[in-house]
Formats: sequence, C-alpha cells, structure tokens
Amino acid sequence: KPHFGRGACLLHYTRLPEVLKRQREHKKTPKGRATRQAYLNSDEGRAKKVIAASKQAAKKHGYLPILSPIEDVITVIRTHKCGVCNQPEPITGKKFCVDHSHETGKVRGLLCHMHNTILQNLDEMKRVIKWAEGES
Repeated sequence: KPHFGRGACLLHYTRLPEVLKRQREHKKTPKGRATRQAYLNSDEGRAKKVIAASKQAAKKHGYLPILSPIEDVITVIRTHKCGVCNQPEPITGKKFCVDHSHETGKVRGLLCHMHNTILQNLDEMKRVIKWAEGES
C-alpha cells in the first residue's frame, strides 16, 4: 500500500488532525474559495448540490427526492435549455431548475423560472380540485 505522511494510507492520512486543519485553512484563502466556487459551478458540483437540496425539500414537504443517478442529472444540466420552451439557460445569474417527479423521483429536465412556476401552480390546483371533490 502506498504510504503518505506518518506512515498512513491516503484514507487515514486525510483524516489526520493536522491535515484537516490545513484543509480548513486553505478553504478560507482566496484560492481555496475560488476552487470551491469553480467546482460548485461545474456540472457535477451543481448536480450534487441539486440532489442534496432535493433531499432536504422532500423531507420537509413529504415527497420523493431525486432518485435518478447523478449521471442522469448531469446529462439534464448539460442541455442548458428549458425542456418546455427551449430557451437557453443564462450564462450568468440565476440558473434553471432541475425538475423531477415527486411520485417516482425521476428527473424530467431543466425548466426556466416561468415554466417551473406554472408547474408548481398546476400541482397546487390539482390539490385544490381533489379537496373540492372531496367536499362535494
């Protein structure tokens, strides 16, 4: 096995207190922050962030999170177009939303803010109709 500092393998070397401290300090430097921001803006970083946010929202609201593999989420993100109107995603500013089914957890595509809002309103209207039919 390859050894790193203090005779530890890579897995255990990265857990050493002095290594963790060095990593935390690096994250606070301008170069460390820039590296982190570049990763979060990459397709893979964005996909991981979307999946994590989906899990939190699903837990809070009681529906399925994104269950598609990360490769599917990255493929959807790389389209950089709204799935409904084919509007290109802006290079700067707010990114499009990754849409998924709350029943199956499968990713459907990117949506611009207008179409994402319409879809949310449609879901709300379905709940209202179910409620009204139950009252009749």
